[in-house]
Amino acid sequence: MKKAILFDKDGTLLLYRDFWFPVAEYAIETVLSAVAADPALKTEILAELGVDQGIRGILCYGTFRDTVDAVNRVLSRYGIHAEEQMIMDAFHAGAAHGKIVPPCKDLKGVLVRLREKGYRLFVVTSDDLPTTLCCLNALEITEQFEKIYTYDGIHPPKPDPYYIEKICRDYGFSKEELLMVGDTQNDLNFAKNGGIDAIAVALCEEEKKLLEPDALCVIHDVSGLEKLAF
Repeated sequence: MKKAILFDKDGTLLLYRDFWFPVAEYAIETVLSAVAADPALKTEILAELGVDQGIRGILCYGTFRDTVDAVNRVLSRYGIHAEEQMIMDAFHAGAAHGKIVPPCKDLKGVLVRLREKGYRLFVVTSDDLPTTLCCLNALEITEQFEKIYTYDGIHPPKPDPYYIEKICRDYGFSKEELLMVGDTQNDLNFAKNGGIDAIAVALCEEEKKLLEPDALCVIHDVSGLEKLAF
C-alpha cells in the first residue's frame, strides 16, 4: 500500500503552457535586449527550448541550468554570450507574466482529501524554489505538502533518484510505499531509476501514448487519483 505521493509541478499541479510560454517569451525578449541581439532570435531560442515539442521540450522538463545552456547555445551561434544570472533573473521576472492555472477543478480539495486518506504529499520539481513557491502559493496549495524539493544547483535533479532515496531515508518509507505522479518521461524515468511506481498525467492522446509504457496508468489530471486504489 502506498503511503506517500510525490508530485511533479509543471503540467501536474498547474497547466504548463499557460505559465511557461509567456514567461519564456518575456525572458527571451529581455535577454536579447540586454545583449543587443536581434529580437528575431526569439523564435530560434524558443525552438531550442522545445516549446513546440510539448512534454519532450527542455522548457517543460529541464532545470534552470538546462534553460540557460539552451539560450546560450543559440546566442553562441552569433558570437554572443549572456551571463547565467542575467538569464535566470529574466525568467524570474517573467513569472509575473505567466498564468497559473490549476489542471482541474478544486485542486486544493483533491490534495486535502488525499491527505485525509492518510497519504503524505511531497513535491519534487526541476524548477527552482522561488518560482515553485510563486506557483504553489498562487494555487493556495503550498501547505498541503510535507516537503517541497526543488532544483538547487547542488543536488542532482530528476531523473536522478537522489530525492527518492532522500525521502525514504528521511521519512522511513520503503520504495514500495512511494508513488510518483508526473507528466513527462523525465518524471517516469525518475521513478524507474528510484525503483518506485509512477502514474502519468496526460492532457491529450499523443502524450498518453508516449507515457503509458512506463506508467501504472495514465490519468487526465490529478483529480483522477481519487478514483484509483494504490
